[in-house]
Amino acid sequence: LGLLGSMLTPIPKRLGSKTLITSGQQLRSQVRAGLPISENLEGAKVLAFEDSYDIKRMMEMDGIRVELFKDFKQEWRTDNALDVIRDYNPDVILLDYYIPPMTGLKVLQIVNEAVSEGHLKRPKLLVGMSSVASCNKEMIAEGADLAFVKSSMTTWTAWPRSCE
Repeated sequence: LGLLGSMLTPIPKRLGSKTLITSGQQLRSQVRAGLPISENLEGAKVLAFEDSYDIKRMMEMDGIRVELFKDFKQEWRTDNALDVIRDYNPDVILLDYYIPPMTGLKVLQIVNEAVSEGHLKRPKLLVGMSSVASCNKEMIAEGADLAFVKSSMTTWTAWPRSCE
């Protein structure tokens, strides 16, 4: 299952119309079921808020063709998260839960508020990614489109992959 596949613990969850992804196998079954998470993200602008792991490097090591994104940007802190989001205008936002100075959950809440007030266009996908499943449940409850246990993030079939 890739770079972090040995760390996966399958814990399938379905929360209303949102999906909590906890294993590569579950990702594949969700896509086969025709859920909207199967959209091809080739050409997308991806913004990751993650303070511990180099997300682009993780993707590259697991065969995701990041060069097929329109652009990829990682922020290692959330100091000016809303300004970064507004300026970058991403299609996809990946949010780590535990990131300083404000959590990914708080960033998600701020994004939702800005969208509801008409100050920000909502990205196509808001994705929670924490190593702690309960944190991902909170992200889903707050409006994330889906959430990954971080070690499963690179197994999502919507990422553009090598044909090897």
